[in-house]
Amino acid sequence: MPTRSLTCFLCTMLTLIWGHIANPCMAALTAPTVSRGEVHRSPNRSLIAKIVSLKQASSYGLSPSRIEIRRAGGSLKAGKSYRYDRGQGYTVTKCGWTADSRFFVYLVESSGGHGPWCNPIFFYSRKWNRFYSLDDAIHGAITGDMKLRKPCTLLTKGRYFGESRKGLRARLADPSGDMLLTIDLRQLEARLNRGKKHTKPH
Repeated sequence: MPTRSLTCFLCTMLTLIWGHIANPCMAALTAPTVSRGEVHRSPNRSLIAKIVSLKQASSYGLSPSRIEIRRAGGSLKAGKSYRYDRGQGYTVTKCGWTADSRFFVYLVESSGGHGPWCNPIFFYSRKWNRFYSLDDAIHGAITGDMKLRKPCTLLTKGRYFGESRKGLRARLADPSGDMLLTIDLRQLEARLNRGKKHTKPH
């Protein structure tokens, strides 16, 4: 085979191979779904929160997460996946139950490294058996760490342009404009579900 033809042939083969590796959709066809899991039992021992690490299609970044809320016997009560387009999404980096076992709270970061200044927080409500975005609930953007205080108070930092109100206290944290936020999750839950009829989940 002439040298030029051989070069073209090799270039074509390398292009096809690289296209298969770089194409997340093709890679996802053979990638295993679950690689590992972490278990967090509620203080009253009645529920288990499992953090499942999902296999992503790309070769960089962290693995996105799926949250599973299970009963003590192991049956699934609720679930939420944070794997989005092209295998990217959110990775849980810190989590915990509130002392009264009413809420499971978790902080995430982008699995692909996008928006490193932003650390969204989500929480699961046992009463309503639903997942909520704290950022959406307060119309802000969480940028700091999270701490839980008894019985169900969340301490964090973020961009928030509203005023302090019942269940949410905000004060300036630093010159950048970030606010220290003290949030009563029980009161926030009540506000988010005001006017809705509660049906006890099975």
